[in-house]
Amino acid sequence: MYKNIVFDVDGTLINTEASILKGLQQVLLEEKGETYSDADLRFVLGIPGVYSIPKLNFKHPERALEKWSAAMRSHSEVNEVYDGILNLIHSLKKEKFKLGIVTSRRDDECSHDPLFQDIKEHFDFIVTADKTEKHKPDGEPLEYYMNQTNACPSDTLYIGDSIYDSSCAKNAGVDFMLAGWGTHDAENIPHKDLLSHPYELMKYIMR
Repeated sequence: MYKNIVFDVDGTLINTEASILKGLQQVLLEEKGETYSDADLRFVLGIPGVYSIPKLNFKHPERALEKWSAAMRSHSEVNEVYDGILNLIHSLKKEKFKLGIVTSRRDDECSHDPLFQDIKEHFDFIVTADKTEKHKPDGEPLEYYMNQTNACPSDTLYIGDSIYDSSCAKNAGVDFMLAGWGTHDAENIPHKDLLSHPYELMKYIMR
């Protein structure tokens, strides 16, 4: 029986894909004079920028990372909490589940996001990329969550949208359910169950 329900943020709680990709496209054009399609850049979704920026061969990667963060904020008007997420959170809280977040975002990225600030109060413990030395797909972020909350793999469920989330859960020995509303590659991402809508989670965990 699960006691801890832990969520990824981008692509799971909040739809940020457009701002992430538009921001990165802007930086690539400014820094390298190159144009990339959304498909070219989807590999960056779900992992910390410090991992993805080096793959794009920027001459000044630290500057590119800072500019990307600023560019994402400039496009944040297109972001939104996924339909059904708030109702799901309220239902889980009513049933006394402990709610957590394990995200590849840094603390400063979370603090500058008004949508994240609006929902964070519902969660009992939040793990950002600043909290651990290793990041997704390594299991350390989920292991850190469990160590800090006295949870264990058998009573913890992780919900995310990417292969990095799935691998993180596997490496931590935690069950993983795929957020079908945010993923692009469901058939290639190992998962215990595929959720087509947030509220489907309740029928699995209330059996």
